[in-house]
Amino acid sequence: MPAHLQELSALIERLWNTTQPYRRAYVQRSGHARDWIINAEHRLLLDAIGRSDTQDAERILTGHIRRTRLALLPVLESHPHHHSDTKRLVLRPTDDLAGR
Repeated sequence: MPAHLQELSALIERLWNTTQPYRRAYVQRSGHARDWIINAEHRLLLDAIGRSDTQDAERILTGHIRRTRLALLPVLESHPHHHSDTKRLVLRPTDDLAGR
């Protein structure tokens, strides 16, 4: 596998593992009623990546992160075992997700 794909794969795996507790808390509280929004955002992002449209991908990802962050804050605040996570959940659309 080319080095850039290994890097991308590692980034995706880190994001998946890091967000698992938040996804679980969100689904436990909210159910699956809004899955269509999440799925649509993911499809749009993959489409932009497939077209090599970095500006569109950045715009879609920024909106997805913002909407997700806003949706998760009430979930985390209502779960005492996740309450301390609200201080850590400060990911902003401009944050460098690759950790560079």
